[in-house]
Amino acid sequence: MKKGYILILLNVLIFTFAAQAQRVEPSYNSKFFTSSYSKSEGDGYVDHRFNFRVEKLLVGRSRKELVSASVTFEDWSKENFLMMPAAAYDGNRFEILNVGYPPIWPRADWRLDIPTTVTNIRHLSKSESRSSLSFKSGDFSTPAVVLFFPEKKLGKIFYFKQHAGFGNLLVDFYEDLEARSGRLVLSSYFYGSRGDSLCLELREYEFSASSILEVYERFFNTRGVILNRRADSHVTTYSAAWEIQEKLQNSLRWIDSPGENYYRSGNGDSPYGHLQIAWIGGLIRLYPMILRGDEISVQRSIQTINVVFEKMQGESGYLYGIYKNGRLYGDDFDFEIKADSAMVRKNGDALYWMVRNFSAMKERGFEIPQLWIDGTRRLADAFCNTWDESGQLGFHINPETGEINLGGSTSGATVPGALVYAYKYYNDPRYLEVAKEIAVYYYENFLVKGYTTGGPGEILYAPDSESSFALLDSYVLLYEATKDEDFLEMARDATHYFSSWVVSYDFEFPKRSMFARNNVNSVGAVWASVQNQHGAPGICTNSGLSIFKLYRATGNLKYLEMIQQTAHNILGYMSTRKRPIGTNKDGHVCERANLSDWEGFQNVGNVGPYANGWVESAIMLTVTDLPGIYIQPDSGLVKVFDHLDVVKIEDSEEKIIFKISNPTPYDARTKIYSESSANLANPLPSDLFTVMEEVFVPSHSHVIYEVLK
Repeated sequence: MKKGYILILLNVLIFTFAAQAQRVEPSYNSKFFTSSYSKSEGDGYVDHRFNFRVEKLLVGRSRKELVSASVTFEDWSKENFLMMPAAAYDGNRFEILNVGYPPIWPRADWRLDIPTTVTNIRHLSKSESRSSLSFKSGDFSTPAVVLFFPEKKLGKIFYFKQHAGFGNLLVDFYEDLEARSGRLVLSSYFYGSRGDSLCLELREYEFSASSILEVYERFFNTRGVILNRRADSHVTTYSAAWEIQEKLQNSLRWIDSPGENYYRSGNGDSPYGHLQIAWIGGLIRLYPMILRGDEISVQRSIQTINVVFEKMQGESGYLYGIYKNGRLYGDDFDFEIKADSAMVRKNGDALYWMVRNFSAMKERGFEIPQLWIDGTRRLADAFCNTWDESGQLGFHINPETGEINLGGSTSGATVPGALVYAYKYYNDPRYLEVAKEIAVYYYENFLVKGYTTGGPGEILYAPDSESSFALLDSYVLLYEATKDEDFLEMARDATHYFSSWVVSYDFEFPKRSMFARNNVNSVGAVWASVQNQHGAPGICTNSGLSIFKLYRATGNLKYLEMIQQTAHNILGYMSTRKRPIGTNKDGHVCERANLSDWEGFQNVGNVGPYANGWVESAIMLTVTDLPGIYIQPDSGLVKVFDHLDVVKIEDSEEKIIFKISNPTPYDARTKIYSESSANLANPLPSDLFTVMEEVFVPSHSHVIYEVLK
């Protein structure tokens, strides 16, 4: 223990073999402090309070102490599942590959049967008896520790607050497998004078659970229960965000040189900054550009797609990952070696968004080139061929041969949904059958284990949010196509797991940080992965439309609330001319929503002058795919996604009258989707944006809007 610090430890012994048997034994070893413990029971939970008070210091003197409370689990084993939301899944007890960033798989290790493998992130040991995890509350999307005891069929969730008044809490988990002991320790620094006090609070849920998916369901239904939540900060309207982003794409993101005309995905002149087929932009951003963009945006989108199918498609039908100045590049981060390895995730995204681009082209009255139709079908066939030959899709494939370079992972989580779109467009039942088989495979081999992997390209197989969302999206699309209740249940399970990546509260940023000064809401931000320990403004790279669809399929308002939080607050991270964030320019938005100090405390709530192309794409998708205002007149439900205030001023048997106010410095042309609760049984239109009613609301003004019941 460091000199000058006193550890006050309250030991709470919880015996997992008896659900309610627990013994509380407060103890402390400081002559300056007294401590006490109390608990109270609520509906399905117990609140534990650990109180510390400075009693014996001289008046006028103060001390800095570290106070703690611990929960000790007897009969602990590594078969128990430990989850710390967005920080650790199954204790991060995976295979370790000691490589730098970005991690490059040694070619000698390429094979089909690769287990879940991560870089040397914080993890519990696979082989040592004693190991530990150490985090801070800001490292979690929700400050919580979640446990599943499979032998006892028991789940436990411990929620705590970001801080107890003196900086983020310290969260440690220690295990001693020989002693069959696990211990959760929650600590806070305490700067106190005589009479000062501090309280550490834990809310504990204990319940029967036969699987980790049941534990995730309870987590989804209780996340954020004791946490801080502020009113949504209205800063930029959806229509203004679209105009800003469309302008940015046609300036910063457009490459216009002889023989090289395309939207680039990133910044700078490295291959990463040029044309990547998907994941962070590429074919993804073109859907809104075609559906609602001006003539320049549409024609440039067409040129970009032409480059993809003229220059980037391999013999197998798969697409190469990166293109720059007439040269193809691989996705394995080794540009000196031939470009013979492409991300499965990128190819899945490409298929998904190409079919949606077909829909946008048709909606706008443009002819779809045969090159695109044939090339997209070849890509769909390539996935089916790989599945039939290998029984998996892997992480990286060879675009020429179609062979899997790196097996394992759920990198192809987008593919079942993409094949559903292909099935609908090409009317080929093979696509639907393969989609169902892949989806079940991912469920049985990954989701039921409590994590998914392979979404990002630079984290090996660390658990991540991107594959998580892609999988839930695929299940929703499969349910829409088949009406098979099994896929609806899978969609629910995947969404509950995905919620562990979504910030459930408003983090208190340092007062002088950019985000604090701009009143940024962190709720709804989506954590990246257990390797890249930061939240991000939105979903990489999607609008979250499928979660809105899942609400409509189930009637569960918690799904609607979760996607509204992400879809509204994503714009809080975007710098604009009228609300600049740091020195960022109009429309620039960084992927960092740093709650964690993983890049240094100075970066918590701050961003550098940087524009991330994938977040721009996510913003354009969000303000296009989702309604600005959603209304169910017969039930009275109103959910506002846009940066507007909506108040009901009259509600009669025939109609409802709303006052829609715009507190932002930008005019709003908001899209309103109104439907009866009975209409939830019908699928959404394929391009929802085109059928919604548009209402103009001037800046700092209001309008009256009437809807019939």
